[in-house]
Amino acid sequence: MNKKQAIGTVAAAALLLSPFSAAAESDAATVSNPQTTVTAPAGTQEQTAPAAEQAQQAQTPAPDAATPAQTPAAEQAQAPAAEKTQAPAIKQEAPAIAQQFEDADLARAVAERFHVTTSDVLTQEQLDTDSLVLDGSFSSIKGLEAFRNLTAVTLTSYNLKSADLSSHTKLQDLTVYGSLQSIKLPKSGKLKHVDLSGNHLATVDLTGNPNLETIDLAFNGGDEGRGLTSFTIDPETAPAHVYLEFNALKNLPSFSDKNLKDLRIAMNEFDLKNGPFAARHAQLLKTMPGSLTEGTGYVHAFQYSKDYEQELADAPVILADYKDRKLVNFEGEVSTDGGKTWKVYEQGQAFAEGQTIQIRYHLNDEEVPLLSEAATITFKQDTGTPAPTPTPTPAPSTQTPAAPSPVVATPVSQSVKTTPAATELPDTATSMFNYGLAGLLTAGLGLVLGRRKKHQ
Repeated sequence: MNKKQAIGTVAAAALLLSPFSAAAESDAATVSNPQTTVTAPAGTQEQTAPAAEQAQQAQTPAPDAATPAQTPAAEQAQAPAAEKTQAPAIKQEAPAIAQQFEDADLARAVAERFHVTTSDVLTQEQLDTDSLVLDGSFSSIKGLEAFRNLTAVTLTSYNLKSADLSSHTKLQDLTVYGSLQSIKLPKSGKLKHVDLSGNHLATVDLTGNPNLETIDLAFNGGDEGRGLTSFTIDPETAPAHVYLEFNALKNLPSFSDKNLKDLRIAMNEFDLKNGPFAARHAQLLKTMPGSLTEGTGYVHAFQYSKDYEQELADAPVILADYKDRKLVNFEGEVSTDGGKTWKVYEQGQAFAEGQTIQIRYHLNDEEVPLLSEAATITFKQDTGTPAPTPTPTPAPSTQTPAAPSPVVATPVSQSVKTTPAATELPDTATSMFNYGLAGLLTAGLGLVLGRRKKHQ
């Protein structure tokens, strides 16, 4: 074998053994990582490179099973799982009671209602309560709208001058003792009982609530004026109890009398004889007699139609029974000697044929002395026409105000002949105030005044 043939044989052997040498080198590298050099003729290195790359790729470890190569389909399939493993969104924490109400005293009242502190957070169960009774010195109720299920609310604060409760559409019973000058009520039709007595309201809108059963707007004069001059109500509303005493009302809005059991308008400015309310007054005298002793009925005494500052209230305007010569449901005083002496009228007391009497209201109390003008009635023998109009005699006083000209009362008995003039009434009036009843009115006034002092 010559030298040329020997070199060819070595080259061929190198070509055959180079893949195995590369694999051996790779295996050795994974064990000890030695640096290996393959010596081959220059002409054979380019031919062995592809084989070496293939061997290197073969020896490259497969990707970790936990992180496989992702295809678009695989990425979409794993997206929901990734979402599930994300950290939950941080829920914003509800504000503490102190931050939920702008008035600090209201916040304290709410906290006391639920026996917690103002730094606590109201639970959903507490926010879902259907009744609130809050007592304090708060001047704002902003924040109460968070209680969306309220059906009964009682608020007592003599710093409270305005209130908006229009968002409480489930409200049925509402009581506010304060110094309200304005109030906004819901018009949901669900209100049944409203007590706004003892405030400073000049007017109240009760429309949108035709199911009202009790309306108490009494004593709204306060210390700053005469108080309520008007209120509005749906004509179809048929309340059972309406309390309007101690205000500045001259007339009433139209509402149904079909369920009416109590209507109290004492100490207002109604002209019961000639004013816009006179005809309704006459009808009420016939259909709903009042009695303070029983606590029910139509109570209307002590009106100041000319001037509330006048010394004497208007003369009574009542019904008289000329046939039996009696006064109908009159609670007051009577004089049979021209006003020299006065006695409490006893129900059912009859007078002599042709006798002339005087009647008046009188509350003889040191704190609240009240006296009305006197009206004169003559029980003439029935001639088929009303008795002539007598001249009224003023009650004894340092001043002698001009009394309104009285007219003859409507006879109760249907057997007595009457003329159209008999639909008019005398300057006399129903219900209220004799000596035994005087204490009741004073006590009622004292309760209201006492309640106001308590919360001031």
